[in-house]
Amino acid sequence: ASAIPPPRAEGEGGVEDVVRNLRKAKVPIDYVVLDAGRFSNRSYTAAGESEYQDFSFDPAAFTTNATRQISEYKETLDVRIAGMHKPSLGNSGLLASARAKGWVVPGSAAGGEPAADLAAADAGLGRSLNFSKPEVRTWYSDEVKHYYKDGISFWWNEEADYDYYGFYYWNVALGQALRLEDPHARLFTLNDGFSPGMARLGGAVWTGDRDASSWAELARTPGMMLNWILAGAPYVGCSIATEGGGASTAAVVGGGGERLVRWLQVATFMPVARVRSTDLAAAAAA
Repeated sequence: ASAIPPPRAEGEGGVEDVVRNLRKAKVPIDYVVLDAGRFSNRSYTAAGESEYQDFSFDPAAFTTNATRQISEYKETLDVRIAGMHKPSLGNSGLLASARAKGWVVPGSAAGGEPAADLAAADAGLGRSLNFSKPEVRTWYSDEVKHYYKDGISFWWNEEADYDYYGFYYWNVALGQALRLEDPHARLFTLNDGFSPGMARLGGAVWTGDRDASSWAELARTPGMMLNWILAGAPYVGCSIATEGGGASTAAVVGGGGERLVRWLQVATFMPVARVRSTDLAAAAAA
């Protein structure tokens, strides 16, 4: 592990540009997370889209072959690749089949959030999988297991908060998928929601974007981390150096880079230390 907390990197130009530009800038990264828009395409139509692929790689994110590139980054650049994904389906055939089997949560919106207005959530049909059903977990784990073989190191799970145990059972399904490829591997996921018992599965939680341009936010963060731990979430972290609240990279870095340095120093004591910035190279040069 690097001496500085590993960042999550986002950027334009696909995975190749992000990874190599960060290495060129000598940013000490351990992993890069593919955001949902880059890991796979997204669909919002009520019936889904026939050309949408729920369990594949977005070809626009990779210049050649995804599996080969992921292996190359790990072997030659010592960078691992993780993926952000959602609990919803976008392919019209899979979506229709799941609805017919009662596998989706009624009223769950396209992104996974609860629908205040059912009409806004595909006329109340929903599209997010109900992972509390064993048959859903079995099917889903079989569909996603190839990602572990392809080299995906872990998952960032988002928008399963339509159900109290949505994230818990989603992690159960991902654990099943991992064991199908490697019975001895340990699951790790990063989730934007939490319910008791997830830590036992290997599920960590992040607290959301922090306004890293604020000294007051920095001062509040250690206590917030401790409260999460006391509440039963020992693997917890927040977005370090994020442009939360619309703050610019310059505002996050601060005069002479002091604010960014202080955030990184705090991050070293967090159970999960994760830097998030859309312009890490600029921050490193500041």
